[in-house]
Amino acid sequence: DILTKKFNDHLPLYRISEILDQNGIGVSRQILSQWVIRSGLALKPLYDEMSRQVLLSENVFIDETPIAMLEPGKGKTHTAYMWVLVGGKSADPPFRIYNFRKSRQHQHAEKLLSGYRGILHSDKFGAYEALAAQKQFTWCPCYAHIRRKFFEAESGDLNFRYWVLRKIRYLFMFEKVAWARSEEERLRIRQEKEVPIIDELIAAIKDKLINGKYLPKSKFREALGYFCGLIPYLKNYTQHAWARLDNNVAERA
Repeated sequence: DILTKKFNDHLPLYRISEILDQNGIGVSRQILSQWVIRSGLALKPLYDEMSRQVLLSENVFIDETPIAMLEPGKGKTHTAYMWVLVGGKSADPPFRIYNFRKSRQHQHAEKLLSGYRGILHSDKFGAYEALAAQKQFTWCPCYAHIRRKFFEAESGDLNFRYWVLRKIRYLFMFEKVAWARSEEERLRIRQEKEVPIIDELIAAIKDKLINGKYLPKSKFREALGYFCGLIPYLKNYTQHAWARLDNNVAERA
């Protein structure tokens, strides 16, 4: 009950202690804290095994999200990060592992993915990009993030923007069909239907970036550069049956 109130209902321990006291149950905040710590230690073997299963699946999705951390004794908060790794070979990978870190430094990604040699899905955060450049794993960047860049670029060549968004929508439509088929059929659909679309996008967006005249800091120019920086990795997902077009599994987690 204490763990559910703290981690699911987001009640701090001092408030839980006050609620218990209102019902004539005297349990101090310190005792509650000890229970939480002991429960965490008891669950650690399960956590370690799930972490092992995530990496063994060779199909990992990763993301990090900012959270406000209260600095003890200072009454102030600073930005910390919760990193999530999702893994497993299924349409909805079953294992979700959370790692708290006080910062977003690249060393945290390096440690979490140390020795990993499978497929990694992520956004274009520099830590993952640097590891991908070292060819440590097969990197599958997220097309949902690529789409968002063009969706937010409401100035520039609007007709071209609509064309890019339409082509990306086609990729997601083909993926929906592919995931309803066998692994072999999924790879065939990707090679026959999706790879030509990606090649078309690469050629057109590279040409726009090289020959177009756009303000360097415009969102449209940013979207073009974001896409072109990922070109070496854009077709990686088409070669592995359990890889995905996006990183939404981790984003949702």
